[in-house]
Amino acid sequence: MYLSKGIVLRPSPIDSVLVHRCGTEYRLTPEQSRIWLSGRFSVGSAEEAADRQALGELANLGLAEFNADDDPSSVYRILSNCVLCKAELKMIHAPLSPAEKKLWVWIDQAGFMLTVCELVYLMEHRIKPEPNLLGKQNWHTLVSTIYTTETIFDGILLSEMEHAPACTETVESILGLLRKKRLILI
Repeated sequence: MYLSKGIVLRPSPIDSVLVHRCGTEYRLTPEQSRIWLSGRFSVGSAEEAADRQALGELANLGLAEFNADDDPSSVYRILSNCVLCKAELKMIHAPLSPAEKKLWVWIDQAGFMLTVCELVYLMEHRIKPEPNLLGKQNWHTLVSTIYTTETIFDGILLSEMEHAPACTETVESILGLLRKKRLILI
């Protein structure tokens, strides 16, 4: 299982995709292009040896995150290694489900880039995106809401939220936003 990272900024041939990530452009081989495109808007799967090799090459370039496990938490662990960035919205876009709408408000208005475990925490504790938690001027209040004495220690929040009841719905909503081209992964 894997997800692709980066974005196509300029038109390029489908068998030689030009991917941009963190200020660097990468010209992909035909095999890498096929694998990268398969994981661009949904979870991809690399079954054949050649696919796994191309996926490994993409991962070494920082253009893919993968997990060899096939359990329900695998996608959460993949997303935990990605930065969720807002994509430039087109004039016409697919409607969002109620769960995607709530998540989108957090992603769009939080004032900083939230991680997957922080989003799961917000959904798990049914914290509403209120004005006093939104925007750059309120980032400290939001961080203080998420990180308490129980969750501040290294890796605790990431580990706890992997097993939270809201994890599955949150991950599915993130994938829905990715599929609807509201997010890009970096």
